Amino acid sequence: GRYLFTVSEKPEKKRSGSGKSTFRIWPLRCRELNRVIRFVILPWESKELLLAVGGIETSEDQVDWDDDDVIGKKFYADVVHRADNDGETREKLENIVASDKEISTETF
Repeated sequence: GRYLFTVSEKPEKKRSGSGKSTFRIWPLRCRELNRVIRFVILPWESKELLLAVGGIETSEDQVDWDDDDVIGKKFYADVVHRADNDGETREKLENIVASDKEISTETF
């Protein structure tokens, strides 16, 4: 479904078990469910989210942002369930747009 999220805390930076990559855990308050959901967002999946919460695209693969500045930012996103590389189903965010952007009712 389509939900309105608010970044409730600073995203927590973690390192993978192998130590080869990093990712962030984003604590997001969902207006419709009235609870905080923690989403694991991998770097290569984060561009759309970072732009929606105020990041600035500096190149095709780079977004400049500050994790302290995202607290309180709101955005709309679809929550979908997708299998990861291990075949485990995980919740993912797609079609992310800043809450101050005009949204077509066709996306709901």
